Amino acid sequence: MKRPKQLSTLVGLVGLVLAALGIGTPIAWDWYKNRRVFEVQYISRSSIIEDQYSLDKLTIEYDGIPIRVLSRLTCVFVNSGKTPILPDEFIAGPSLVFKPGVRILDAAIESKQPNDLEIDLKFIKLSNVIEPNFSLMNPGDFVRVSLLVDGDPENFDISARIVGVSKVRYVDKRIFDNNPKEAFGWTFYVVAVFTGICALLVFGGVMSYLDELAAKRKYLAEGQKLPRYEKRSEYQKYIDKQFSFDTRRKHILDFLPVGEDVILSENQIERVEENILKLLRSNSENLGMFIVVIVLTAIGVVYILANIFTT
Repeated sequence: MKRPKQLSTLVGLVGLVLAALGIGTPIAWDWYKNRRVFEVQYISRSSIIEDQYSLDKLTIEYDGIPIRVLSRLTCVFVNSGKTPILPDEFIAGPSLVFKPGVRILDAAIESKQPNDLEIDLKFIKLSNVIEPNFSLMNPGDFVRVSLLVDGDPENFDISARIVGVSKVRYVDKRIFDNNPKEAFGWTFYVVAVFTGICALLVFGGVMSYLDELAAKRKYLAEGQKLPRYEKRSEYQKYIDKQFSFDTRRKHILDFLPVGEDVILSENQIERVEENILKLLRSNSENLGMFIVVIVLTAIGVVYILANIFTT
């Protein structure tokens, strides 16, 4: 008689482990993958002076340097990972490298977070490379830099060697206008599926728990008498309907002989009632597992919402 119960417990434990792996593993992988991310964002580009190719006798200078096209670029350097980047972990760069023919005339820091973040904009005037030198950058720290360039700086390359960062992430904010949502990664969908399954289990568990409370209030707190039946089949039907919230109900009638549906004796009826009351007085079945499922569901929901509102 114990084997079905043991099998049910084993199945529950296996399901719980799979749910924990299905939610925990993708979240852990996502954290590991994004623990170190350095990002360069191309915010805007505006033309101040267009090419004066049709006016050969017109000369425009900036700080004594003749120019034909003057553009202003804004970009942001940000530690968008989850761990700090130390000064000595910036092995090389990050450098912005413009195509040949583009000359950097000037550079300035528009804003930074935090305000005491130390940064040195290192560039050689009229070259096509700028290399900011950063101090400690904690997660979320950023520097917004404005550049004046001569030429057509349609885009730039990023050169960098940062400890723990395989590749600097480049985001062109001019293309992703109004910051639209990026596609979710596979981790999001895996967590969403297992969280949905756990949420259904939680919903079913809550409904069963409410039925259990109602039965305990009716027969224990209020002291209502249990209905009496003459046959095993009648009790079986009543028990399956009234106590469906607990799989242990299947063992209430185990002491009765299986086979012919005979009339029960008074002693047998009293023992059935004792078993029912004993079930009601016991603790909720698999309460520990139910709490773990609630916790897993909460973790999954937090992860999903964080991805929806931050992606």
